[in-house]
Amino acid sequence: PAQATALYMSAGLGLAATFIEPRPHQRFGFGGRLDLLLLYQSLTHLSPDDVTPAHADRWLGGADAVLVGTFDLTSAAAIMVSSGVETAFGTTQVLIGQTPVAQVFPVRILADVGVLARF
Repeated sequence: PAQATALYMSAGLGLAATFIEPRPHQRFGFGGRLDLLLLYQSLTHLSPDDVTPAHADRWLGGADAVLVGTFDLTSAAAIMVSSGVETAFGTTQVLIGQTPVAQVFPVRILADVGVLARF
């Protein structure tokens, strides 16, 4: 059987807005974010007939749009849930040898859950 490893990383810089600010009597907050992204995609493939793994990587630009909801636990910490769409500025073909076997689609759905710390 073939073995494969995929690595995906992104870094972004953008603007955020708060539409509903949490208050002492209202612990929920709501906002949004727009980012420009730098995306890194890397694939490594090893099959039984390979002597060494085949590796390819690629840098792409991209952008995302995300809605963010928060629930205050304390004045300094909140649970954060976000969801949105990320778009890479290009498609990536996956080749084994010279044969196309898959495509990394440029549009992806995002979802995050975490803790927001306020300083």
